[in-house]
Amino acid sequence: MLANGKRGPSEEFIVISGRKEGVKAFLFLFRHFLVFSYQSPMSNVTSTFLDKLKEQSFTIILMIGGLYYQNQMFQQQLERYDANVKEKQEYIDKIVDAERERMIAREQYLMKQRDEFIAMLKDKK
Repeated sequence: MLANGKRGPSEEFIVISGRKEGVKAFLFLFRHFLVFSYQSPMSNVTSTFLDKLKEQSFTIILMIGGLYYQNQMFQQQLERYDANVKEKQEYIDKIVDAERERMIAREQYLMKQRDEFIAMLKDKK
């Protein structure tokens, strides 16, 4: 903490949602502090940021790797889900078509029986 009780730039916490936004925010902050270090006489802020960056770089790399792994697993899970839905839809379509064919054949059979019954009644008269 600084003398006035506020947090310094190296103690700020950044909450980042999503991998792309996180990388963009990180690059923006990094570029901002590098430009700031060349333009400002306050090199202690920049050196503090770079020291903290060096200390936390392994953690940052692990976090980015974890986000990448989670994204890959999510994409694979979506692909499996889509394939499963497509397979089930094809099965449902196959069952519906088979049932439709069965109902058409039954309807034709019943119409044929009706026609034979009517013909038999006409022959009896």
